[in-house]
Parts: sequence; structure tokens; C-alpha cells
Amino acid sequence: MKTNKRLIRLVGSFMKERRLLFATYVLVCGAIALTLVLHDLPLVVFVDAFLFSGVLLLLISVWDFWGYYHHYRQLVRLNQLDHYDSSRLVDLPKPETIQQAEYQKLFMSAVKESEQLTSEFEEKNQQLMDYYAMWSHQIKTPLAALQVLVQSGSTDETLMKNELFSIEEYLKMMLHFLKMSHLEDDLVFKTVPLRPLVNQIIRRYAPFFIQKDLTVSIDPFEATVVTDEKWLAFILEQIIFNSIKYTKQGGITIHFTGSELVVEDTGIGILPQDLPRVFDKGYTGFSGREDKKATGLGLSMSRTIAERLGIHLSLSSEVGQGTQVTLHFPQHTYAYE
Repeated sequence: MKTNKRLIRLVGSFMKERRLLFATYVLVCGAIALTLVLHDLPLVVFVDAFLFSGVLLLLISVWDFWGYYHHYRQLVRLNQLDHYDSSRLVDLPKPETIQQAEYQKLFMSAVKESEQLTSEFEEKNQQLMDYYAMWSHQIKTPLAALQVLVQSGSTDETLMKNELFSIEEYLKMMLHFLKMSHLEDDLVFKTVPLRPLVNQIIRRYAPFFIQKDLTVSIDPFEATVVTDEKWLAFILEQIIFNSIKYTKQGGITIHFTGSELVVEDTGIGILPQDLPRVFDKGYTGFSGREDKKATGLGLSMSRTIAERLGIHLSLSSEVGQGTQVTLHFPQHTYAYE
């Protein structure tokens, strides 16, 4: 029953699309008949011609409808697919008119654009899942440390505060990562004095300097840069915290030269073969593997953010001597006060 109704609707649609052809045929036949009547000519010849042409039109219409029905069936089969991608575009019926060809081009463009958006979404989703996996591994360290302190009945308030501070930092890193997908909407460029910003970050990490008995030296400088203060602070926090993490004795020195802000430490250093990949996401190198806590997130995020801010990050290191991270600010973004 449904098949019959569908066929009737299809025939009705075919007739509607060909209505101009049938109407033209009827009008032409009517005009010929009227001409014969006006000239008082016999209609026998006209009737024969009308019958022959009518039969011919019917046969042509049936043949045309068969092609119309075949195209319809192809479209129905394609419409029943659970997923449609560009590999199935070859299954589309061959266009018979320029208009149909243009509609197919429009449809193909929409399919390809949809695939591109889907691919981008899946890529971003995979990046987010990868980040969650690394982040969850990283945040387990201070949580486990707190659990040990609680179970042992420790009353070392400093250690507890430092572990809580680390958890807060990892949570902040998560928020920054989520915002990075729309970083351009979050940027607010303004003139930022560097020295107060550096001092502020050093004060934040003061408990870790005290806990590890490390020194910090900030050479006198008065420089400003045009940048986003919040995101620049995040970059500096990652660099300075890394320096603290991998420095067992000695300390950290910060100075500004020309258009470069340099953060140096006397830490364990980085192997030469690891240097080219230190900014890669998830890459920890030998030092990170030795530390057992590193996930390679901070420097990777810092490089991505720095590129958006127009800042170039470079790193040099020598095993056993320390590491030097340099922020190269564009010449037109800084000025001495």
C-alpha cells in the first residue's frame, strides 16, 4: 500500500515537473485544430496526427519517467545510509541539466565542509582527551603526597600548603588549556611592566624556594612590553616553576637584555638529544622521566600561547650546569621607561 502511494506521488511529481511540456503539446494541437477549422479544412488528418504524436509523447514520457524513477531510487538508497561521506559522492545520479549539476556541486561542497568540521572536532576532542589523561596523571602527585601526609599524621603545615598550591596550579593549568581553543577572544593587549610581573610570580612561588633552599636573583631592569598580562604571566609561571622543579641546589637568575627576558637556573640540565623536543606536547625527556612527575604540558602550552602573543621562546641547556629559557619580544612591543 505504501509502495503504491509512493508511486502515485512520484508520478504526480513527474507530471508537475513536465507540466510545461504537456501544456505546450496541448496548446500546439489546439492551435492546429483551430487553424483547420477556420480554413474549413477536414480534421481527419489532424486526428491521425494527434493520435500518432500522442502515442509518441506517451512512449517518450514513459522512457523519461523510467529514468526519473531510477534517479529517485538512487537518492532513496543514499538517504537511507547511516553515514554519508565524500566517498559516496560517486553514487549520486548523473545530472541531466546544468541546474542539477550546480545543485550537486553545492551538495558536494556541503558534504566536504561537514567532513572537515567533523575532522577538526574529532582532532580537538582527541587533544582534549590526551590532555585530560596527562593532566590527571600530573595532579595525582600532590594528591598522593597530601594523602601520605594525612595518613602519617604529619603536622608540617608548609608541606601541606605547598601540595595544595600545586593542586591549585594544575587546576589553573586546566582552565587555561580550555580557554586556549578560543584564545584570540580572551586576549587583552596593553602595556605591561615586566619587573612587577616577575616579582609577583616569584612571590607566588616563594614557599618552594624556601622549601628547597634555593636563591633567586633578579637583575635591575625597567622595561615594558605590549602584551596580554594574564597569558604572559602563565608562560613565566610555567618556566619558573620548571626551573624550581629541576633545580636541587643553587638558584634562579632573571634578567632583561635588549628585547629578551632570560630565566636561568642551576638545575640538572637537559640532554642534547632532548633539546629539540622540549616544547612538544607530552614530551618529558630524560629529566622528566627521572622526575616521574612531568607530563610535558607546561612548556608545550607556553610555546603555543607565546606564538599567539608574538613572543619567540628558545631554550639552551647543559647537563649538570643548568638551563636557560629566553623570551624574545618583538622589537615594536617593548620600551624602556
